[in-house]
Amino acid sequence: MTLGLRVVFFKVRQSRRKSSRIPRRPLALKVLLHALANYNLAAGRSWEPLVGYTNVMNSNVLSGAILCVVLSSGQKSSCVTEPVSDVESGRETTPAVAQSYPESQVRQFLAEGRVEVLAPAQPLKLAEENEIALRIHAPGLTRVSIEQANITYVPRDRAVFDSLAYALLPVLHRDDGSTYIKVTPRFLGQLILRLKAFFPDGGLTKTDTIVTVEPPERAPTKLVVGQIGDPTTNLRKIWVYLKPDTDKYALTVGAFYEGVKDQVPIDGSYVSFKIRTKEEASIIELDKYGSIKPLQLGEAVVETTFGGWTNLTCVLVENEYHPQVEPTSNCQALLLPGEKLATPTRQ
Repeated sequence: MTLGLRVVFFKVRQSRRKSSRIPRRPLALKVLLHALANYNLAAGRSWEPLVGYTNVMNSNVLSGAILCVVLSSGQKSSCVTEPVSDVESGRETTPAVAQSYPESQVRQFLAEGRVEVLAPAQPLKLAEENEIALRIHAPGLTRVSIEQANITYVPRDRAVFDSLAYALLPVLHRDDGSTYIKVTPRFLGQLILRLKAFFPDGGLTKTDTIVTVEPPERAPTKLVVGQIGDPTTNLRKIWVYLKPDTDKYALTVGAFYEGVKDQVPIDGSYVSFKIRTKEEASIIELDKYGSIKPLQLGEAVVETTFGGWTNLTCVLVENEYHPQVEPTSNCQALLLPGEKLATPTRQ
């Protein structure tokens, strides 16, 4: 292609030397510009003069135009037709709007107000598909993504969006023409749903909606009681120390639900905790969020209940950490016949 263009412009220069009647802007250049314009429009591209030579090397349109220009010394205006307008080419009326704007060639820009999220009147259900209605104000919506952040205990401006909760969602339509998506919440309590709507012209609409999420009616398939740093493993024992008294300890609770791939974190405020100790001694304190405060030396069993499941965890309180000494207690004296640590059972 580059060689072809050099030949054409060489012919134009030679013609200009032979005759002073040739205009300052040779017709050959105009013909080539029109050829490139028509090629780009025919391929669904925007008009960018003399850009992307490698994409047009095999174009029959451009090859014919070059041959015509060479043979006519750049004086024949009928070598190519005039560029076709966008409307005549059907770009504005074709149903497949996205084909007119390939993502690799479209610059993304913020387009606020194209999509409204109609906040649901009722709380959403954890780990279940919930329908959320949308109001669309621009044509050609191609896809929607959702991110989630729990703001039950943190300010909205400090919200952290969970990567496991990211999802690309299909845009669904009812028979009455209304539009909606199905969202599966991963957190209990107050939640930010961040919707991003993508349009074929590069427009991006972002909107945040605060929703409330409550436990579902169905029971989870598995309960997991772990600790900070290891929330995905059922914990048999956790050691806590009186010194230093600045250390923080907590049990974490998670659940698996049918149809949901990953473990769902469960807010401690939705969980029931009970403490067993010998002769009801005050060995530890446990708040409603699962945080543990050691009070005196000894052992305790924490009974955790959620969604029809119960799990037992042994808590051992020592004075301070000694890496050479392995605690031997395992709370067996506090277990009832048949009970096992870190083995959730259905109620």
